[in-house]
Amino acid sequence: MVRNRLQPLTDRITQDLANASGVGAQGTRLYDEAFADFCHRTDLPDFSFIGIHGIWSWISDSNRAVLVDFVRRKLRMGGVLYISYNTQPGWAAMVPMRDLLNEHAHVMGVPGKGIASRIDASLAFADQLMACNPRYAQANAQIAGTLKRLKEMGHIYLAHEYFNRDWQPMSFANQQAHSIGELWELLQASAHKAPINFPQLIEAVMLLTGKGDLVAVQDAEAVHQLVLLAMQEGNTPAAAPDIGVLIEFVWATLLAQSQRILRDGKPMESPQDNIAELRTQAVEFITKRLPTLRHLQLLD
Repeated sequence: MVRNRLQPLTDRITQDLANASGVGAQGTRLYDEAFADFCHRTDLPDFSFIGIHGIWSWISDSNRAVLVDFVRRKLRMGGVLYISYNTQPGWAAMVPMRDLLNEHAHVMGVPGKGIASRIDASLAFADQLMACNPRYAQANAQIAGTLKRLKEMGHIYLAHEYFNRDWQPMSFANQQAHSIGELWELLQASAHKAPINFPQLIEAVMLLTGKGDLVAVQDAEAVHQLVLLAMQEGNTPAAAPDIGVLIEFVWATLLAQSQRILRDGKPMESPQDNIAELRTQAVEFITKRLPTLRHLQLLD
């Protein structure tokens, strides 16, 4: 287990994870380095799992680019990447308050008193503001409760969470643009310079599928399997299956997986064409394949 930490106080969590995984203290390496220094170390192995927790929303764009490059180079093919970040929908109401707290600490606070004193002064100022019942507080009633909880938290956590220089809640699309978007641009830029190897090809396929630029297709056999699954899960009785229910189940399954129906060797684009072909294949399964399965006693 390898970890580059932002807060030494979280070493206990690292040790608990190491013990739970079985590697223990002897198999744990802790670093306290800048991202650019850590990510370019030559003594790091490739990883099956990379976790970026409590970092992504609190660092600069340049540091996010360093992490994206590190993941591209060091995550093994088929490995797992975990990223936690503050999302815009959940944090939108808090953005003005956080900006106010941070601005007060840096403009009105006295640097010589330290960050703890400036945090306390910022929270006290926010309390005075909320006591005036501004329209912001009326429109965002949850902020009063949030401020109350902040005063119960430690200064070290608050300094990192709210008084950091970089603090950027973002939408999923924006987060995707920072991470896989930069990776895709890198692949495009390097494609003409050298042949893409197999791991890069797998990475590109996963990237394009995630962006919706590449979709998987299903032939009639796969559709028949989904129709059968719909009946086995009780969506419609096998004795008298409802075509509409079957089509709805299969199409929802394909949409969830960004897949399309294949006809004459080509994927169909429009939902109407896909649903029409699903109806044809579902009817074929019910009238031809289903009686055979029952005769062979493979289906109740």
